[in-house]
Order: sequence, then C-alpha cells, then structure tokens
Amino acid sequence: MSLLLALLLLIPNGVYSGIASWYADPKAPQGSFYGAVPGYRGHPFYVTVRKGKRHIRVRVADSCGCPGGRVIDLSWNAFVHLGVPLSRGLTTVIIER
Repeated sequence: MSLLLALLLLIPNGVYSGIASWYADPKAPQGSFYGAVPGYRGHPFYVTVRKGKRHIRVRVADSCGCPGGRVIDLSWNAFVHLGVPLSRGLTTVIIER
C-alpha cells in the first residue's frame, strides 16, 4: 500500500482515503502543518487533507512507518485543526494532491 500511496501522490489531482494519525516533532515550527507518508523519498510537496467539511494544506517532507495501514502521520496542530481531538489518536481522511 505504501508504494501505491507514494505513486498516487505524485500524480496531479490524485485522491486517496485512509487512516491518519498524529505525531509531535519538537523541532518543527509552532503552528505548522506537516506530514509524513509511507515510502516517501524525494523533494517536499504539498497535499490537501480533508476531514468532513474541514481541510488543510500539509507539507509532506518525510517518510514514516505508518503501522496498521495508516496513510499519513500529521503534525499534532494539523490533526487538531481538522477538528479531531488528540486523544482519539486516529481518524479517517481524504488526501488530495
């Protein structure tokens, strides 16, 4: 699945849905929206992450293990901005390139 996601995110107008989790990076700027996807290697790029009527623009610049079939790890700030409490840990999202 990680290869499929990596290929899909390289295609303009690609859409993918799945499970997102959050992580904290103490080195990241406060308030930034960033993410990591499985199998990603290359230059940073931006995707739109949607949860219901809410959406955010996320900078993807890292790879993650994303256990359990997760499709993206979001910064804690991005996760909360989608309207999901951190205590939930996981949520279903739609990712658009």
